[in-house]
Amino acid sequence: MRLPWSRTDSSPGGYPGKLADSAAFIFLVAFIYRLVAAALLQSSDYSLAYSLYGVVTGSLGCALMYYLLGYFLDGFGRFNAALLFAITPTWIFWGLASFGGASQFCLLIASVLCLLHATERRAMAAAIGSAVGAIALIYLDVSFTVLTIVSVVYLFIRGEFRLLFVYAAPFLLGYLVMMVQPELFGAGNFLHDAIARLGLLNNAFEHYAVLRSDLSDLHGSSERVLDFTFPGFWKESRTLAGWIIFGTELNWLARSLFEPVMLFYIAGLIGIQRSVRRNPSFGFLSLLGLVGAIVLFFQISWRWSVRDHDLLILVIPTYILVALGIENISGLRSAQTPPPSTAGSNSAASAGIGSGPTLMNSAEASSARNRKALERRKRRIFRLKATQFFLLLVIIAMSIKLFKPREDSYVPDIAPGYESPDIIRTEGSTSQSR
Repeated sequence: MRLPWSRTDSSPGGYPGKLADSAAFIFLVAFIYRLVAAALLQSSDYSLAYSLYGVVTGSLGCALMYYLLGYFLDGFGRFNAALLFAITPTWIFWGLASFGGASQFCLLIASVLCLLHATERRAMAAAIGSAVGAIALIYLDVSFTVLTIVSVVYLFIRGEFRLLFVYAAPFLLGYLVMMVQPELFGAGNFLHDAIARLGLLNNAFEHYAVLRSDLSDLHGSSERVLDFTFPGFWKESRTLAGWIIFGTELNWLARSLFEPVMLFYIAGLIGIQRSVRRNPSFGFLSLLGLVGAIVLFFQISWRWSVRDHDLLILVIPTYILVALGIENISGLRSAQTPPPSTAGSNSAASAGIGSGPTLMNSAEASSARNRKALERRKRRIFRLKATQFFLLLVIIAMSIKLFKPREDSYVPDIAPGYESPDIIRTEGSTSQSR
């Protein structure tokens, strides 16, 4: 089925129409599910009307915001951009409620715009910025606010004023709203609490924190704690709460595939076919990065709690973006473009047209163009090789960080008689920095 707003071409910055159709179907189903889950998980002190009000108004707010933002996205329809985020109401409420959330919101949008504009300089900045940001968040617990300030200053110095406006507009809007009407997002306000209590926060672990009391009521036990690993889903599948949580996580996973940061992943999938066909050596690195991301996904999903998926959202773009963002978006096509032909000069000479000095000048100009093209190609290949080396360092650093034993881990309390696999739950830095 082809929707009227679907794109059918594959121009730079655009995506095939089938992807838009699939996204629309997933988002509509997920949005309907979210309304049903909101009705089932509402607590006694919040009415269904308030719950639906928070979901609907948040969705409309995001849809309107991204519809306007779509004017800045080259090759990506405004309606597609609006539909893409129509079921993420917390991106506008939670993002505007705190500097951490707002800066994270802006950081992801700016990075995606760098990729969609598909220029070599911006793609390079997005790749390095994504990797450095991930390392800073995991190792140094650097707030997204700091990264936002640095990025805004960098864009201002580079003269990227249009990108700077798109980057900073949501952050500034959130700041103004907090200045004028801070009680709108204060703790205890029904908008803030209703969104939190319904589990609509972007971080999957927040589902566990805000829904624990409701799930305990559904279980009939105040001491029971759900197991959020994949094996735990199967054990909980016989309970209503288990199905609700299982559906919530499927919703979160499907939605994450089309969130801004995961567009890197989609761009990588599209780029693999091009890179393998165009240059087998670079294509092998792309496939290696993809396999590493898939293995890491199942490793985290099986061994760790859902809380640590927060790290996953940072790691996968680092694998894929650094391997593919430079490789396929920064201009490999122009790097392999054959040098300008001098057939015109030769044919002119054979035909006896023009004088000797004219032919000499033409040959010299052609030779100079060839030398410049060769130098540009060498510089581009050098940057690609340097980026590959940087990718190797990132993989090593993150592998050591993610898989080393953790001293502050603990196992949550489980009801007597309930068997659960070992779970590692830690206080991740990413949740604290938002």
